[in-house]
Amino acid sequence: MDYFKNLKGNAPCIRKKRDWVKDEDSRNLLSEVVACGLKAFRQKPVRSNAELIARIDEYFSEIQNRRVPPTVEEFSLYMGYTHDTIYEWANGANAGFPDVAYPGCTTAEITKKALELLHNIDAIQAMKRRTDNTTYIFRAKNYYGMTDTREQRVNINLSNIPDALPPAEVAKYLPELAQDTSMDDVEII
Repeated sequence: MDYFKNLKGNAPCIRKKRDWVKDEDSRNLLSEVVACGLKAFRQKPVRSNAELIARIDEYFSEIQNRRVPPTVEEFSLYMGYTHDTIYEWANGANAGFPDVAYPGCTTAEITKKALELLHNIDAIQAMKRRTDNTTYIFRAKNYYGMTDTREQRVNINLSNIPDALPPAEVAKYLPELAQDTSMDDVEII
Protein backbone atom coordinates (compact mmCIF):
# COMPACT_ATOMS: atom_id res chain seq x y z
CA MET A 1 0.00 0.00 0.00
CA ASP A 2 2.95 2.35 0.50
CA TYR A 3 3.42 2.31 -3.25
CA PHE A 4 0.05 3.94 -3.83
CA LYS A 5 0.82 6.68 -1.25
CA ASN A 6 3.92 7.70 -3.22
CA LEU A 7 1.91 8.38 -6.38
CA LYS A 8 1.06 11.89 -5.07
CA GLY A 9 -2.56 11.91 -6.09
CA ASN A 10 -2.15 9.96 -9.35
CA ALA A 11 -4.36 6.91 -9.15
CA PRO A 12 -2.94 3.75 -10.72
CA CYS A 13 -4.33 2.83 -14.09
CA ILE A 14 -6.25 -0.40 -13.81
CA ARG A 15 -7.01 -1.95 -17.16
CA LYS A 16 -9.60 -4.54 -17.85
CA LYS A 17 -8.09 -7.79 -19.09
CA ARG A 18 -8.77 -8.13 -22.82
CA ASP A 19 -8.84 -11.36 -24.70
CA TRP A 20 -7.08 -11.26 -28.04
CA VAL A 21 -9.29 -14.12 -29.15
CA LYS A 22 -12.77 -12.65 -29.37
CA ASP A 23 -15.31 -15.44 -29.79
CA GLU A 24 -15.70 -18.91 -28.30
CA ASP A 25 -15.26 -20.73 -31.63
CA SER A 26 -11.93 -18.95 -32.27
CA ARG A 27 -10.81 -19.72 -28.72
CA ASN A 28 -11.64 -23.42 -29.21
CA LEU A 29 -9.82 -23.49 -32.54
CA LEU A 30 -6.76 -21.82 -31.02
CA SER A 31 -6.83 -24.35 -28.20
CA GLU A 32 -6.90 -27.19 -30.74
CA VAL A 33 -4.06 -25.61 -32.76
CA VAL A 34 -1.91 -25.32 -29.65
CA ALA A 35 -2.70 -28.88 -28.55
CA CYS A 36 -1.84 -30.26 -32.00
CA GLY A 37 1.34 -28.19 -32.16
CA LEU A 38 2.50 -29.30 -28.73
CA LYS A 39 1.87 -32.95 -29.58
CA ALA A 40 3.99 -32.52 -32.71
CA PHE A 41 6.66 -30.63 -30.77
CA ARG A 42 7.02 -33.46 -28.25
CA GLN A 43 7.76 -36.13 -30.87
CA LYS A 44 11.20 -37.70 -30.79
CA PRO A 45 13.14 -37.50 -34.07
CA VAL A 46 12.76 -40.47 -36.40
CA ARG A 47 16.02 -42.34 -36.97
CA SER A 48 15.39 -44.39 -40.11
CA ASN A 49 13.39 -44.37 -43.34
CA ALA A 50 11.17 -47.18 -42.02
CA GLU A 51 10.41 -45.12 -38.90
CA LEU A 52 9.84 -42.03 -41.08
CA ILE A 53 7.23 -43.85 -43.18
CA ALA A 54 5.49 -45.16 -40.05
CA ARG A 55 5.43 -41.66 -38.51
CA ILE A 56 4.07 -40.14 -41.74
CA ASP A 57 1.27 -42.74 -41.76
CA GLU A 58 0.53 -41.95 -38.12
CA TYR A 59 0.46 -38.19 -38.80
CA PHE A 60 -1.89 -38.34 -41.76
CA SER A 61 -4.18 -40.81 -39.97
CA GLU A 62 -4.36 -38.51 -36.97
CA ILE A 63 -5.19 -35.30 -38.87
CA GLN A 64 -8.16 -36.75 -40.75
CA ASN A 65 -10.82 -35.92 -38.18
CA ARG A 66 -9.81 -32.55 -36.82
CA ARG A 67 -10.65 -28.95 -37.65
CA VAL A 68 -7.05 -27.78 -37.80
CA PRO A 69 -5.57 -28.15 -41.29
CA PRO A 70 -2.08 -29.64 -41.53
CA THR A 71 0.95 -27.46 -42.15
CA VAL A 72 4.48 -28.16 -43.28
CA GLU A 73 5.71 -26.80 -39.96
CA GLU A 74 3.54 -29.12 -37.87
CA PHE A 75 4.37 -32.07 -40.13
CA SER A 76 8.09 -31.36 -39.68
CA LEU A 77 7.77 -31.15 -35.91
CA TYR A 78 5.79 -34.39 -35.92
CA MET A 79 8.76 -36.07 -37.63
CA GLY A 80 10.95 -34.64 -34.85
CA TYR A 81 12.74 -32.06 -37.00
CA THR A 82 12.39 -28.49 -38.27
CA HIS A 83 10.96 -27.65 -41.67
CA ASP A 84 14.49 -26.69 -42.80
CA THR A 85 15.66 -30.27 -42.28
CA ILE A 86 12.62 -31.70 -44.08
CA TYR A 87 13.29 -29.44 -47.09
CA GLU A 88 16.98 -30.37 -47.03
CA TRP A 89 15.99 -34.04 -47.21
CA ALA A 90 13.55 -33.38 -50.05
CA ASN A 91 16.08 -31.32 -52.02
CA GLY A 92 18.96 -33.72 -51.43
CA ALA A 93 21.05 -31.18 -49.49
CA ASN A 94 20.97 -33.60 -46.55
CA ALA A 95 21.25 -37.29 -47.41
CA GLY A 96 18.87 -38.40 -44.68
CA PHE A 97 18.91 -42.00 -43.51
CA PRO A 98 20.97 -44.81 -45.08
CA ASP A 99 18.35 -47.55 -44.80
CA VAL A 100 16.02 -48.32 -47.70
CA ALA A 101 12.51 -49.08 -46.45
CA TYR A 102 11.37 -50.21 -49.91
CA PRO A 103 13.39 -50.59 -53.11
CA GLY A 104 14.31 -47.14 -54.43
CA CYS A 105 12.73 -45.44 -51.42
CA THR A 106 15.22 -42.86 -50.12
CA THR A 107 14.65 -40.21 -47.48
CA ALA A 108 14.41 -37.61 -50.26
CA GLU A 109 11.66 -39.54 -52.09
CA ILE A 110 9.70 -40.19 -48.90
CA THR A 111 9.73 -36.53 -47.84
CA LYS A 112 8.97 -35.29 -51.39
CA LYS A 113 5.85 -37.48 -51.48
CA ALA A 114 4.74 -36.38 -48.01
CA LEU A 115 5.22 -32.71 -48.91
CA GLU A 116 3.24 -33.26 -52.13
CA LEU A 117 0.40 -34.65 -50.04
CA LEU A 118 0.46 -31.53 -47.85
CA HIS A 119 0.49 -29.34 -50.97
CA ASN A 120 -2.47 -31.29 -52.32
CA ILE A 121 -4.42 -30.76 -49.10
CA ASP A 122 -3.71 -27.00 -49.30
CA ALA A 123 -4.81 -26.87 -52.94
CA ILE A 124 -8.05 -28.77 -52.27
CA GLN A 125 -8.80 -26.51 -49.28
CA ALA A 126 -8.32 -23.46 -51.53
CA MET A 127 -10.50 -24.88 -54.31
CA LYS A 128 -13.27 -25.65 -51.81
CA ARG A 129 -12.90 -22.09 -50.45
CA ARG A 130 -11.93 -23.31 -46.99
CA THR A 131 -8.66 -21.38 -47.20
CA ASP A 132 -8.41 -17.69 -48.01
CA ASN A 133 -6.99 -17.16 -51.52
CA THR A 134 -4.30 -14.78 -50.30
CA THR A 135 -3.16 -17.30 -47.70
CA TYR A 136 -2.98 -20.03 -50.33
CA ILE A 137 -1.01 -17.83 -52.75
CA PHE A 138 1.44 -16.94 -49.97
CA ARG A 139 1.92 -20.58 -49.01
CA ALA A 140 2.18 -21.72 -52.63
CA LYS A 141 4.88 -19.17 -53.43
CA ASN A 142 6.84 -19.55 -50.19
CA TYR A 143 6.55 -23.28 -49.58
CA TYR A 144 5.81 -24.95 -52.90
CA GLY A 145 7.95 -22.92 -55.28
CA MET A 146 5.04 -21.71 -57.39
CA THR A 147 5.54 -18.48 -59.33
CA ASP A 148 3.36 -16.14 -61.30
CA THR A 149 5.94 -15.39 -63.97
CA ARG A 150 6.21 -16.90 -67.38
CA GLU A 151 9.53 -17.53 -69.01
CA GLN A 152 9.84 -17.92 -72.74
CA ARG A 153 13.07 -19.28 -74.22
CA VAL A 154 13.89 -18.29 -77.78
CA ASN A 155 16.80 -19.75 -79.74
CA ILE A 156 18.08 -17.64 -82.60
CA ASN A 157 21.05 -17.66 -84.94
CA LEU A 158 23.20 -14.72 -83.80
CA SER A 159 25.52 -14.87 -86.79
CA ASN A 160 23.01 -12.89 -88.89
CA ILE A 161 22.59 -10.06 -86.35
CA PRO A 162 25.02 -7.14 -86.45
CA ASP A 163 26.60 -5.97 -83.17
CA ALA A 164 25.11 -3.22 -80.95
CA LEU A 165 21.54 -3.12 -82.22
CA PRO A 166 18.84 -1.55 -80.06
CA PRO A 167 16.29 -4.00 -78.55
CA ALA A 168 13.53 -2.94 -80.97
CA GLU A 169 15.79 -3.83 -83.90
CA VAL A 170 16.78 -7.16 -82.31
CA ALA A 171 13.08 -8.01 -81.97
CA LYS A 172 12.82 -8.09 -85.77
CA TYR A 173 15.10 -11.14 -85.79
CA LEU A 174 13.10 -13.02 -83.17
CA PRO A 175 10.41 -15.51 -84.15
CA GLU A 176 6.80 -14.53 -83.61
CA LEU A 177 6.20 -13.81 -79.93
CA ALA A 178 2.84 -14.34 -78.29
CA GLN A 179 0.33 -11.56 -78.94
CA ASP A 180 0.25 -10.57 -75.26
CA THR A 181 4.02 -10.09 -75.03
CA SER A 182 5.34 -6.56 -75.42
CA MET A 183 8.99 -5.52 -75.66
CA ASP A 184 8.75 -4.48 -71.99
CA ASP A 185 8.29 -8.15 -71.11
CA VAL A 186 11.33 -9.33 -73.11
CA GLU A 187 14.73 -9.43 -71.51
CA ILE A 188 17.61 -9.72 -73.94
CA ILE A 189 20.61 -11.36 -72.31
